Amino acid sequence: MKPDRSRTLIVLGSGGHTAEMLTLVKGLDGARYYPRCYVAAATDRLGLQKAQQAEADNDRSKASFEFKTIPRSREVGQSYFTSVWTTLVAILAAMAAVFQFNPELVLVNGPGTCIPICLAAIVLRAAAAISANGIEHGYPRS
Repeated sequence: MKPDRSRTLIVLGSGGHTAEMLTLVKGLDGARYYPRCYVAAATDRLGLQKAQQAEADNDRSKASFEFKTIPRSREVGQSYFTSVWTTLVAILAAMAAVFQFNPELVLVNGPGTCIPICLAAIVLRAAAAISANGIEHGYPRS
C-alpha cells in the first residue's frame, strides 16, 4: 500500500530548468508531496531563492521543505580532466543529501546537477539504504 504522502526531492537547474521545475511543483498537491527538499548547485543561489519564494507564495497547509546544495560536477569552461575529481566530489555530496533526506520521489528535468542525484538515489536504493518503499524517479518532458 502506498503512503498518503511522498518525501519529494526536487533538483533545480539554472535558468529555464528552475522555472520549469517550479511550475511543475506549483501544480503538485502540497498535502501529498511533502516534505519537499530542493537541491541546487552550490553556485546557483538564484535557483534556491526562487524556490524559497515559490514556497512562500504557495499557501500550503503542510508546508515542510528544506534546501540543500551540492557542488557542480563541472563548471562552465572547466577542463574534462579536472572534472573527474569535481564529479566525484559532487557524487559524494549528492549521496549525503539523498541519504539524509531519504526521498520516495526524485523530480529532475535535465540539468547536469541531476546526474549525481539520480546516481546517488540508484546506488543507495540498490544498497538498501533507503526505506523499503524505494525511490521513484520523475523526469517531466516539456
